[in-house]
Amino acid sequence: MIRKLFHGLYMGTLWVIILLVISTFPFLFSYDGNSFSFNEQIFTYVKNYFSGLLTGESFQYKWVADGFVLSEYSIWDEWPDSFVLSAVFLILTGIVAMGLGLFVGLWLAKRKAWVKDIFGFLSLLPDFFVGLLLCVLVIVIFQSTGILVAEVAATGSETAILLPFITLAYIPFMYMIRMVSFETYHVLTEDYILIAKAKGLSKWHIYSQHVIRNILPFVKADLFKICGMMIGSMYIVERIFNLRGVTKLFFLVHKWDIQGQYNIVTYTLLALMVIFFITYVTMRLLILLFEKIFAD
Repeated sequence: MIRKLFHGLYMGTLWVIILLVISTFPFLFSYDGNSFSFNEQIFTYVKNYFSGLLTGESFQYKWVADGFVLSEYSIWDEWPDSFVLSAVFLILTGIVAMGLGLFVGLWLAKRKAWVKDIFGFLSLLPDFFVGLLLCVLVIVIFQSTGILVAEVAATGSETAILLPFITLAYIPFMYMIRMVSFETYHVLTEDYILIAKAKGLSKWHIYSQHVIRNILPFVKADLFKICGMMIGSMYIVERIFNLRGVTKLFFLVHKWDIQGQYNIVTYTLLALMVIFFITYVTMRLLILLFEKIFAD
């Protein structure tokens, strides 16, 4: 028990150190108009960040233009809402993508080659293309019928939900389909499946008691990769649909002078890391639920 506790503390400390190091990357080099050079002030930025944790200055960030501070913001005023928005989107899309992807993949395993080819082609489409295609489709429907089936972007107090949800779920959903379909096809050729068929067991019994329970370990093994895909897609989705999630500062930096504001990058990456692990744990619990359902 104590050994596991120390291991957990060690891994947690290691992840924090990695995060702090990665957060320095945007500030490592400076550009004077002609060439890049190492930014020696990076050590000052990090030092000021740690000293600011005691004074509270590290929980403030500034909007600077041409060297003038236009306004100051507190991390606690806006970021909790942004964190909740991104976390809810990622967790819900992960659950839907994994759940539907599992059963669609089981169905696809026994379909004809041309059906698999269609899904294979669809899986090649990048998420930003899917998002833009959905926006165009909604606009065309609105122009033709006058019915707005979904918000294409967040404006003011309105938050787009349906299109970002579909776009964020698309990549993990298609990945799950292809992976489950491939593994199911091979599981169905195993001797114990052929014996079960020879005994006259029902198709539902074979799939629920033999196929799914042997597919879930592959899903569990790829879960880290799936969550990583979703984190990568979240930046694109929040950008396309103008969502005020935790990645918003990544695409506002071209408007803001963040030179020296090491805390902005640190807290953004920290939020992404926490959301990643919350999503990962939630999806592991869903797999555990599937194992309980289909193993009994």
